Amino acid sequence: MMKRAAAAEAALQSLQHDVATLLQARQFLLDQPTDDEALHQFRVSIRRLRSGLRPIQRWLTGDEVAVALGVLKQLAQASNPLRDHEVQARLVHELLLPVWQPAHADWFANKSAEQAAARRALLLSLAEPAVAVQIGKLGEAAGAALVAHARQVKPAVRRQRRQLCKRVLKVARRPAWALRHSDRWHALRLDCKRLRYLLEGYQRAAGSGWAAEGAAAKRAQDVLGRLHDLVLFREQLARSDLPLLALSPMLQRLEQALEGEARQGIKTLRRALQA
Repeated sequence: MMKRAAAAEAALQSLQHDVATLLQARQFLLDQPTDDEALHQFRVSIRRLRSGLRPIQRWLTGDEVAVALGVLKQLAQASNPLRDHEVQARLVHELLLPVWQPAHADWFANKSAEQAAARRALLLSLAEPAVAVQIGKLGEAAGAALVAHARQVKPAVRRQRRQLCKRVLKVARRPAWALRHSDRWHALRLDCKRLRYLLEGYQRAAGSGWAAEGAAAKRAQDVLGRLHDLVLFREQLARSDLPLLALSPMLQRLEQALEGEARQGIKTLRRALQA
């Protein structure tokens, strides 16, 4: 009983920290709207809070809570295009500049305009005073749920972990050729991300021994993310009708190198989860 009460208390402290961090990240991004680090911290804080809520979401009831959960999801979705545009801008400077041609300028200008529009849309959403109120209400409801279901917190977290591990291992056990499809890489990356933040957020609440799993999930997530970004970049370039003869071999070599790194990361993660 004492262990489960301690687990619930640790989970409550972690959740309160995640709510406060998200509110701070929101204000930081509003104060520094063009700061890439501010955007990154905002996205990370949303991921952490959403991952922390998943094991207890069935206890979060009522119309107000549903609205708050919807706001959190909308903010996450609104920040995704911005992140994609920023990754593409980085890849343009790393890969396109060495083979730059006049045709690239118009394409990059269009991408920059899309990025600016996505940033304005996100900032308009964040500036609504109701956003901070909804995040605060969500934190209060989650805290009340953790107190009311204190004895069930640890089993709920472990159940969520088992489900995510099962999904990750189902894909990770597939032969290498089955992972050639970018949608499978992407699905695995998302589950690695969910597993990582769950383990990091609830490690104190659910017991030790998850550090190796969390570290392996983070490494796999990172390399799968870089591979996913490169595949999307290549696909966008292919649809653009830009002259890419000089770039195609370079992209192919980079993608092959990342695939090899991703397979090694998946093997490490598989071993960690099966230990």
